[in-house]
Amino acid sequence: MISRLKHQVNKIDFCKKILKEISKSFSNRAVCHIKLKEWGMADQMCDEAINYDNENEKGRASKVK
Repeated sequence: MISRLKHQVNKIDFCKKILKEISKSFSNRAVCHIKLKEWGMADQMCDEAINYDNENEKGRASKVK
């Protein structure tokens, strides 16, 4: 039972890490769109970054710009 719970916790931690990485990729894309002055796409990428990880500071900061 304890082994199964540890396995579940490991799965959850792994999923959280994946979601953070996906969020990072969206926030990086947002920065690229900002540099290209493609504001609409930048805004969409920031929204996606925040959807995957609402603690993504880069996504939030880019959204403000």
